[in-house]
Amino acid sequence: MDDIIFSNQAAIRLGSFFFVIVGMAVWETVAPRRERQLTRRARWPHNIGIVVINTLLVRVLFPGAAVGMAFYVESRGWGLLSDSRLPHWILVPLCVVILDFAIYLQVPGGSSRCASLILRRSSSHTCGSVVLS
Repeated sequence: MDDIIFSNQAAIRLGSFFFVIVGMAVWETVAPRRERQLTRRARWPHNIGIVVINTLLVRVLFPGAAVGMAFYVESRGWGLLSDSRLPHWILVPLCVVILDFAIYLQVPGGSSRCASLILRRSSSHTCGSVVLS
């Protein structure tokens, strides 16, 4: 199983990326959270440019760092699910969901609902250019 994942890593990443992009585009169209100030045609090239620059920088500056750290952690027996007896087809999606949720909790401006719950003490807070009340 690991050989299949490692040999098809680029295809899996690219497919996951496009799956998420298409899902977010549909979600933004079907259930917008707020009125758009800019069109997609104005926003998306900038956002995709940031993704490209980020990917290139990470590939140049940190090649193999995540994989190396993963092997190091595995060799030490660390991790939330290291002793789990669940099959890989359950563990991989479960780990993705757990990691995404951890990132979601780290970014208060990522979700206005989460931010409003976290930052409820004051009447207004700013997060970048978004004002949360």
